[in-house]
Amino acid sequence: MSVQPTKLERLHKGLAETFLDMLKGEPLVDPNGTAILDEQGKVIYLRPKAAILKEIREFLKDNGIDSEPIEGTPVDSVVKQLKQFDGEPLYLAESESAETLPEGS
Repeated sequence: MSVQPTKLERLHKGLAETFLDMLKGEPLVDPNGTAILDEQGKVIYLRPKAAILKEIREFLKDNGIDSEPIEGTPVDSVVKQLKQFDGEPLYLAESESAETLPEGS
């Protein structure tokens, strides 16, 4: 006998599946609403909006999902880009606070 998923489990799974679809982005369309295709005949997608990415990030965080920045992975690339901003680190060391940073940091 199989166990029937609860409504909450179905809701959680549905939200995860919806986020996966949203992560692809929205199709690029012409003024008539027809999807625009690339040279290979595949639909061109726009990047997801920042608000959507934020919601997906929060969903992953709320569910204890994280990733280590393994060399050569997309997460590693993001971490490397975030660590530098105009040649200065973006993060504060544990011993620093915003009050001790030079003005303009």
